[in-house]
Amino acid sequence: LKTSIEAWEDQAKRIEKRWPTWEKLRNLLKHAGDLKAAQEARQQAEAIEKQRLLLADPDPILPLLKSLEDALRNELAAQQKRYADELGKKTKSLEVDDSWQQLAEDERDTIRGQCGIADVPKMTLGTHQELVSALEQHPLAVWCDRIDALSGRFDRARELAAKSLEPETQTVDIPRRTLKSPEDVDAWVKDVQEQLKKAVAKGPVVIK
Repeated sequence: LKTSIEAWEDQAKRIEKRWPTWEKLRNLLKHAGDLKAAQEARQQAEAIEKQRLLLADPDPILPLLKSLEDALRNELAAQQKRYADELGKKTKSLEVDDSWQQLAEDERDTIRGQCGIADVPKMTLGTHQELVSALEQHPLAVWCDRIDALSGRFDRARELAAKSLEPETQTVDIPRRTLKSPEDVDAWVKDVQEQLKKAVAKGPVVIK
């Protein structure tokens, strides 16, 4: 019995030591989405659980956690760069707009705020907790929507800039079509031309 007690105590200590790492892995997987590395980590975590390998030697959990952390850090950094690149491109396009150039900086700031044009999110990813916090504040699933939304936000900013100078400015949404022949191009140009002429007769136009 004494031998068994010693073995149980040793096992309890090993469980106590590894359980926090296991919990970190499970929690991180909740934020990892459909990332390929996350799918692989889930499969390995399920195998550890089903085969009762929590106390196996060498430790199968810590390397898995570290690998997943690295993959998520890389993915967040990549998404942050994508957002920064797209934001920079849209900002340059806006800055050459005639109406935008005529506005004071405080007016531009107001329009940016109204349109939800935000700077590149700052993230600290050094520790495990910092990584989790970044994923909670900036979930992987949200990044694509955030980047895709920039086009509409900058279109709106351009529109508001024009209207602030000329309140009668109107927005015209150019029809989008699949053009398969020169005749299709000619027909599309004719339709757009007629639409713009009708619109501009009522006041300045911002093309959307």
